[in-house]
Amino acid sequence: MQIDVYEHGVFSWVDVTSTDLEKSRKFYSDMFGWEIPPGPEEFGGYSMASVNGRMVAGVSPSMDPSVPPLWSTYVDVASVDDTLEKVTANGGNVIVPAMDVGEAGRMAVFTDPDGAAIGLWQASDHKGAGLVNEAGTWGWSELMCDDPEKEKAFYSAVFDWGAVTNGEGAGAYTEWQVGGRSIGGWTTSKRASRSSRALAGRSIGHRWRSSPAFSPWSRIRSAPPSTCSSPSRKRSRPPPDPSD
Repeated sequence: MQIDVYEHGVFSWVDVTSTDLEKSRKFYSDMFGWEIPPGPEEFGGYSMASVNGRMVAGVSPSMDPSVPPLWSTYVDVASVDDTLEKVTANGGNVIVPAMDVGEAGRMAVFTDPDGAAIGLWQASDHKGAGLVNEAGTWGWSELMCDDPEKEKAFYSAVFDWGAVTNGEGAGAYTEWQVGGRSIGGWTTSKRASRSSRALAGRSIGHRWRSSPAFSPWSRIRSAPPSTCSSPSRKRSRPPPDPSD
């Protein structure tokens, strides 16, 4: 699905940090068929991945080699600065202050009250992912957390998100909504950790994670980060990055 513009409060971009850009570019190119030319030196080699000429994700140099490679999710906002005021007023912490990224846009990164990090993006020339919810492109973002009601109050105050829960008890899954449309989800970190251990032998913890719509593993769950319509609903688990 092609997207040209995102509305306030909707997930719009994902990128992955890497301690070896060349190795990561080859890995994701081979895995998803992405075209990832080396990025400009003025931005540390930050590389933009594309499919059929439309941007799908970024590959970023790691700023701290001691931190394992990780995927980050960004939410489109009308004003990064105004949103950060809401973050701090509601118990969050700013870890990357608002900054301009050339002519592309303005960004920041913050953590919620329990420490999960998420980015903000105020678009200028770079509007976000131009292709989503197709095989090999970004399909879903969700929060692993231990206190759903606390997180619901925080993100509702910061982004004005609504939330709808499907199911009950340990099997419940909640979807974040903007304008009555599902844009992402949350589940308990304990539930996610059980699934993670079964797959990779490691715990998830309290954090945001993003998943590609990768055909062999995709399953019905909820709508992607679309701002224009409601395409097929897919969610899947990403493969490990070789630089991790």
